Amino acid sequence: MSNIVDQYIKIIQEEELQEIDPTLLAISATSAAFGITNMAFRAYKDYFNKAARKCKDLPPREKGICMVKAKLDAKKEQLAEIKRKSSECSKTRKPEKCRGKLSEKLKKLSDEVKFLMQRLQQLSQMQYK
Repeated sequence: MSNIVDQYIKIIQEEELQEIDPTLLAISATSAAFGITNMAFRAYKDYFNKAARKCKDLPPREKGICMVKAKLDAKKEQLAEIKRKSSECSKTRKPEKCRGKLSEKLKKLSDEVKFLMQRLQQLSQMQYK
């Protein structure tokens, strides 16, 4: 075992230290996209939790509308967060791949926002007896 360690140390000492290639420091596109979407999800979760606390003491009809409105606002915040952080894709090895993953997520979130807007409209038009 010590022979292997000695050989390794000898090899390291013989090699000249070179400047680190900046492309090695760049993170992968998938990691960047995941990090951005994860950060945006945390923003969504925090925003939704704060808004949902305001709804807890309302009567059932108003509570349903309030919760959908809170979720809609939180999804909009998540969309905005991803758009703000999308410039970080240019720091990755493959910026196109990162932007592609983020655009898929943005499309999905915008579809969810549209659905929630329709649902909010339906709930506000319903009449309870």
